[in-house]
Amino acid sequence: MKQGKLVKQGKFWKIESADMKNPITVPGDFGLTDDMNGKDVTFDNTGGPVKAIIFEGKKYIKQQVVFIPERRQEGKGGNTSIGNSTPIGTAHAPYNFVPINEKIVKSPIDINAATFDKSNLDLLSGEISIEIEALTPLFIRGLKSLNLDKDEKTPEFYKGLTYSIPGSSLRGLLRSMIEIASYSKMGSVNQSTFTKRFNYRAFADKSLTLRDSYASKMLVHEQVPVDCYYPKVKAGVLIKEGLKYTICEGLHYKVEEDDAFLKGVISEKMSYLDTVSNRYKKNNRYNADIYKVYYTAGATATHAHSGKVLKYAKVTNISKSAFPSSLSGYLVCTGWMVGSGVGIRSRGKHMHWVIGNINYTKKIEIASDVIDNYNNDISRDGMNLIKKFEDRRIKEVPCFFITDSSNRIISFGQTGMFRLAYDKSLIEFFPEGHKMFKENDFTELLFGKIDVMPSRIFVEDCNLIKGTVSNEIKIPAIMGSPKPTTFQHYLKQDINSITSENNSRGQLSGFRGILDYNQSTVVNGHKLYWHQPSVDYPERIELGSRKFQSFLQSNHGLDNFRNFDFRRDKITFNIASLSPVQYNALTKYTLTKTESQHTSIKPILKNAIFKGIIRFEKLTKEELGSLLFFLHLPDNLCLKIGMGKALGFGSIRISAKTRISDRKLRYMDFQTGWGSSDTQKELEKHEIESIIKIFENYILSFVSPSHSVASLWELDRMKEFKTMLDISNSLSGKKASYMLIKDAVGENEYKLRPILLEPTKYIL
Repeated sequence: MKQGKLVKQGKFWKIESADMKNPITVPGDFGLTDDMNGKDVTFDNTGGPVKAIIFEGKKYIKQQVVFIPERRQEGKGGNTSIGNSTPIGTAHAPYNFVPINEKIVKSPIDINAATFDKSNLDLLSGEISIEIEALTPLFIRGLKSLNLDKDEKTPEFYKGLTYSIPGSSLRGLLRSMIEIASYSKMGSVNQSTFTKRFNYRAFADKSLTLRDSYASKMLVHEQVPVDCYYPKVKAGVLIKEGLKYTICEGLHYKVEEDDAFLKGVISEKMSYLDTVSNRYKKNNRYNADIYKVYYTAGATATHAHSGKVLKYAKVTNISKSAFPSSLSGYLVCTGWMVGSGVGIRSRGKHMHWVIGNINYTKKIEIASDVIDNYNNDISRDGMNLIKKFEDRRIKEVPCFFITDSSNRIISFGQTGMFRLAYDKSLIEFFPEGHKMFKENDFTELLFGKIDVMPSRIFVEDCNLIKGTVSNEIKIPAIMGSPKPTTFQHYLKQDINSITSENNSRGQLSGFRGILDYNQSTVVNGHKLYWHQPSVDYPERIELGSRKFQSFLQSNHGLDNFRNFDFRRDKITFNIASLSPVQYNALTKYTLTKTESQHTSIKPILKNAIFKGIIRFEKLTKEELGSLLFFLHLPDNLCLKIGMGKALGFGSIRISAKTRISDRKLRYMDFQTGWGSSDTQKELEKHEIESIIKIFENYILSFVSPSHSVASLWELDRMKEFKTMLDISNSLSGKKASYMLIKDAVGENEYKLRPILLEPTKYIL
């Protein structure tokens, strides 16, 4: 130990000592305070850098930045304040939900009465002539054109004999609408729903319940003999044996990135210090990967990290080649996490994992549903361990995992704080009727059920008879896939039960009471999209710079973009400023390159008219009424079809004429058929209204037998449905847009987990 004096220079500390010619810089954050400036201290710099400072009998050591969950004393003041001082926000989205139905309505038909090999004059057959008006631009992608390269996608609208709305698209729309109105089981419930679990990682989530749940599963808090935390996860190697996956358990250690870099094990660090901002930034040359290494490690001990204490075994030496007393293992390098503050405090994550000491004599098999859930995790942005085995040379992959009380593996991942499977499978968020209903529901027998009854609805293509396709190729905004892990949207929430908590500094720590997939609630229901008055095409689009430049070079078009700088990873184009030649090159790239998130289309323009036929066989009046219920909607209620519904595409209005076949006359004469007016009778308005009423009364007899409502639309659930269909409720601008991870001012709109309210709350 040496004697010296602390001196603060700007944001940095130094130690002056008679034993040294020049002052020595204190590397990193030692927790020093301003009142220590100019004070005498004892310090240890064995080996070069300062390792410890002693001031007035207290030892100060370098603090390291890691995530540790906040400790709370709920209801006792403690480190947090609890209350509704910060109400949780409300979300905006181009979609919303019709609440899921608790009750299920059975089919009104006896299966044996509707077979196609028997005649039943009590059932109705006929056809419906429909006319579809496009109230906004409409797009349904067609098949690949024969004159295009095999990898090129066409921007053309779907073509049958002419531009058409495919019968399959209209059939799917009608089925989904009838499924809602007839109180049938949700069609998305299938066998995988019973085992599917979503995954999550919640280091600093604003849902405090989720954050605490994650920490309790991944970390152990030990208070004796030292108040510290240590990982609960286990480590080992993942092995593929045929179609099965097993894990052999080993030990895990921590290693300083600086040590691995100095020993040449890795060639790049996760981050670098930007001298201008005095903050660490992500090193784009760094790649998360796995390396075969040799190492020695010390015993498990406690280590100070940013005011907290962690317990782990630390690697003392590491190399790419074996050395005396070394063990073989794997260095697991994962993604960087930024720290807070400036200078060394902003470095954040600076350690990696090492896995070794594998026991190959004992294997734990991973259940197939756990593998399926891992493969189906669409939110994982890191390494996929299963895909590593696509390289036949790889025999094992290091991993981390946790087990239940029966030593059954319930989750595994690439890093020690991996994405964890939620406690509950998706089926647990559906009402009992959707899981246990043993009879055939209204929709499944109408549209057909495998091994039970064929479909009795036949929808033909609806051909374009008036209107045009856009002369210009358009580039719409990027539409992401559904994100059901945004549980504050996809699960039913009670906003009145959500409370906020502040930390010891009076800042918002987060919210309690947001329900996730570890808790008890139900799915929000059937997802629909708001009508929008128009389609707003993006003013700017962003592309990968190098890939687009390569495309231009191979197509001899680079000279047309001489005013753009392609040296950055991403390049942004202002659409309005592009020349026709540049715009054509841009659209061709988005059509031909699968790595481009953008696409190009030629939509049908608004006011277009399509005509088609729906045929039906052997329907009850209740079943025909369900079809007419949506084919004769009030003028203000409209449907949506095709692609880009979230962007404003696809609003349509349907009108229909229904003809009932006289089956007795139809089969009396060989020459009599569908085209003969003698065998068909067109329903008049009052007859249509009567049949629709039969359908409504049938549903009401199941779901609201004690309530005297005049219409199905008067039920609370159906009011939400009606709100989404009402085109006079068209939303525009921010109200109808997706929330952004980075908005115009750089804020993450998802961060505070705003709640998606019922549709009726957005049109008041």
